Amino acid sequence: MTSGAERRSNRGTRVLRIVFAVLAVASILSICALYAWADQPSVRFARLNCHYDVIYKTSGPVDAVVLGTSRVQRGILGEALTVGLGLDPEHDAVVNIARGGRGPGELYQLLTTLDAERGVAGPIIVEYTLVTEIGRRVPGGWVIEPRYYQYNPILDNMPLALLGDDWRSKPREPVYSRLRDLLWQMQNRLDMGIEAALDGTADDNRTVPVAERAAPHMQTCIAGQRQRRDQKWQMAAMVRRYDREFGPNRTWRDVPPVVYSFDEIDQDRQNHFLKMVIRLGKKRGVPVYVVVMPGYPLAGASPEMVTAFEHRFGVPMLYPPPEVLDQIDDPALFQDKMHLMGDGARIYTKWLASEIVRRNGGG
Repeated sequence: MTSGAERRSNRGTRVLRIVFAVLAVASILSICALYAWADQPSVRFARLNCHYDVIYKTSGPVDAVVLGTSRVQRGILGEALTVGLGLDPEHDAVVNIARGGRGPGELYQLLTTLDAERGVAGPIIVEYTLVTEIGRRVPGGWVIEPRYYQYNPILDNMPLALLGDDWRSKPREPVYSRLRDLLWQMQNRLDMGIEAALDGTADDNRTVPVAERAAPHMQTCIAGQRQRRDQKWQMAAMVRRYDREFGPNRTWRDVPPVVYSFDEIDQDRQNHFLKMVIRLGKKRGVPVYVVVMPGYPLAGASPEMVTAFEHRFGVPMLYPPPEVLDQIDDPALFQDKMHLMGDGARIYTKWLASEIVRRNGGG
């Protein structure tokens, strides 16, 4: 026979087990509810309020869209592109939804979400970022290391149901590596949901009925282009470095271009999502133009590299020709070694628009 003390102890143990079981179930349900809430567009775009306005608060099909990192966010000017394409900034929807600090999967999702909400009816201009080992030179002149754009699993605005796309985009990576990225993203999405719930960053992303959305017009989500002090120091150091390497009177013609391979494993994600962008363009019957943004010091694009790219992907790679490089070969036209600004961005955008018009048979 069990004593009264033992019976009370057993009852206490059962009660504790029930309490912990209830708490565990409640925690799991709460986490699931938080994931569901965080998967709403208004929350997924909590850190991209401007992009939310472009996609969910404006109506009408898009006449041209720019996609990529902060290099095209700052280097392709919306109004100059719109005018250069022969469109009206006040009535035609040329949108720049590029965003720094995002990977190719998230940028692709921005495009597909824009297409689903408004429709893409004009050219898609998408950036391709080169990645190389330290010490090699690429068109653009600056040395590049593997960057977030190619590799890191930044997928903040992708619906949870589509996170499998990231898994499929890295077929040469081991399973443990892809699983690590997926678990990191799930944790990050949970953190984002908690943050948005606490600081109200998603509150401005209200749902606007289609009939009440703004009329189509030129839109660009761009950060300030003022050059910070550290960027001035960086540019001054770059000028001194390349003056020592190539001489004080050097031009971009003194910097040798390099033939670049697109088969490096760090490019798998970018290649995967670029193919998906191209597939969307074909489905919508619109051209896709791939741009490689110039950096400082400048260098010419290797014809072999451009040919290899176009043979592989079946779309044109646009890089400024010599006469345009001559115009922007000035450190004063760059915010830092990677970003055009001011007149440099205007010169580049004017050329880009004219090249797109020419390739469309308009000039």
